[in-house]
Amino acid sequence: MTAKTTSRVAPAFDGDSSHLKSYVKLKQAVARHVRGTQHQLRQLGAEQQAASCDGLMSKLAEDRFTLAVVGQFKRGKSSLMNAVIGRELLPTGVLPLTSAITVLRFGPQQRLIIARQDWSFDEEAPIAALSDYVTEAGNPGNQKRIKAVYVEFPSSFLRRGLEFADTPGVGSAIEANTITTYEFIPKCDAVLFVTGADGPLAAAEKDFLIRIRQHVRKIFFVVNKMDLVSGPDNEEVLHFVSDTLSREIGGGVIRLFPLSSRLAMEAKGAQDAEALARSGLPQKAGFVPSTPGSSKRSPHHMA
Repeated sequence: MTAKTTSRVAPAFDGDSSHLKSYVKLKQAVARHVRGTQHQLRQLGAEQQAASCDGLMSKLAEDRFTLAVVGQFKRGKSSLMNAVIGRELLPTGVLPLTSAITVLRFGPQQRLIIARQDWSFDEEAPIAALSDYVTEAGNPGNQKRIKAVYVEFPSSFLRRGLEFADTPGVGSAIEANTITTYEFIPKCDAVLFVTGADGPLAAAEKDFLIRIRQHVRKIFFVVNKMDLVSGPDNEEVLHFVSDTLSREIGGGVIRLFPLSSRLAMEAKGAQDAEALARSGLPQKAGFVPSTPGSSKRSPHHMA
């Protein structure tokens, strides 16, 4: 049930100029198609669709790849992201916390950038103030009208243009949070869909999955909190999730990754490679689409 997989954001940059030239030619070809499509849309009077092409052109120019962590509230999405980057950066807790989109991206220095709805200019704040903008306690129901919060810091994981986005959990009593997540999904290149081993794939999660598949093609499935089920129950949980997903989304390969973000964070803090391996999270977090120039092995690959 384990196999090697390779997932890339862009062709490898390994010092071979031929790879670089091929990559540049592909980008130029895609840009020509996008510009041509935009021109045709404007001729048809579809200004909104034509304007969306600007975002695609920006992504091509900046080599950006947006990977969002999504799922029902309290599945451990923020904890998972903290474990991947090895820092207790995103707020976590026992109640629904995230109320706004939080994007981790590379920057030479640590800083917090706040983008508000209907504001022309972004503002900067200390990273310590993050919870004031993205949590229910600091920003209930997103009353501060936050469009997105960007956390920049020097990280090799983010260096090649990866934007790692935390989203509000869906299915809670806070309807605004669910709406925020649904509006953000079409802007993503891929998503990590997180469920929990302590009660995987509830009806609300299956409905959510069906809806987001209309907007994003690349979905990686994470079964978090594997430390909460005993050894004999592990395979039963994974088979249940795999079979359910197969029924809900049809044929094709299902990338399923069991792990414990809590154990992974503890292992990284203790610099314990063996404990990190037992947590299910590889040393280089290889279950996510790798940055250019890398080929990583995923911990589990189930069909």
